[in-house]
Amino acid sequence: VLDHYEREGFSFLSKVFNSSHSFLEDLTGLTLLHQETQAAEVSPKRTGGLLCGLTKATTQRRNLDLIQQH
Repeated sequence: VLDHYEREGFSFLSKVFNSSHSFLEDLTGLTLLHQETQAAEVSPKRTGGLLCGLTKATTQRRNLDLIQQH
């Protein structure tokens, strides 16, 4: 976000404020985080078992890493 702001200045802010809510979410990776979280939550219900729980934990850890990077 900071890189885009430094490059584009007010133009970037204008895009953020005037675009749909997904513009900033897409830029920061929150859209992907939300999709992966939903997929991880659905997975155990469909198949059950330890493997799905591990997949969900791995996905959550990766999502936390993405948030910390941004």
